[in-house]
Amino acid sequence: MLRSSSLGVFPHSLAEEFRVLLESQEETDVTFELEGEIISAHRLILACCSPVFRAELFGSMVETNCKCIKIVDMKPLVFRGMLHYMYTDSLPDIEDLVSGVTSDMNVSSTILYQHLLVAADRYALEGLKALCEMRLRKTISVDTVVSFLALADQHNSIFLKEGCLEFIAEPKNFVKVALTKEYASLGNSCPLLLDELRRKVESAANEK
Repeated sequence: MLRSSSLGVFPHSLAEEFRVLLESQEETDVTFELEGEIISAHRLILACCSPVFRAELFGSMVETNCKCIKIVDMKPLVFRGMLHYMYTDSLPDIEDLVSGVTSDMNVSSTILYQHLLVAADRYALEGLKALCEMRLRKTISVDTVVSFLALADQHNSIFLKEGCLEFIAEPKNFVKVALTKEYASLGNSCPLLLDELRRKVESAANEK
């Protein structure tokens, strides 16, 4: 439908139209089950956004003819957030996302963006991944930097990883970070990452 204005006639925002389509659940043709919750969507939209979904929904994989696809290792809230991005090309508003939804996640923007980054990497949604990296990088602190660094390293998030390394390389920050439990456990969980971090710290120290 077209709206009139003093400048003539112009269409609705396409992102807004897709958002309404997602919320109305009209003409959905694929469903997903996550932790017992059923979420519906549109095959074509998912396939256009993600090569992984394209292969699952239109390729030779088992999901092609499956009426309901079961997804493990992902919270329904995170999947809904990912769908919001795929339909609107924007990050979801957390309050809107959790409104009326019962979830066992302790929801905060930081936690949600971490989970969305993992989901984005899983389904090859580079735009969503970049948005999450930018948001998380703004919240780097002594308390979050080690977990962010491990997350970035695991999911090849270069921009977030660089931000974490630069933060820790600052002498005033490194002293505090080195005293945290997360840093102490890094040697066991990610020894190569710890070596890379130490080289970064040494390099930064030599430059000053």
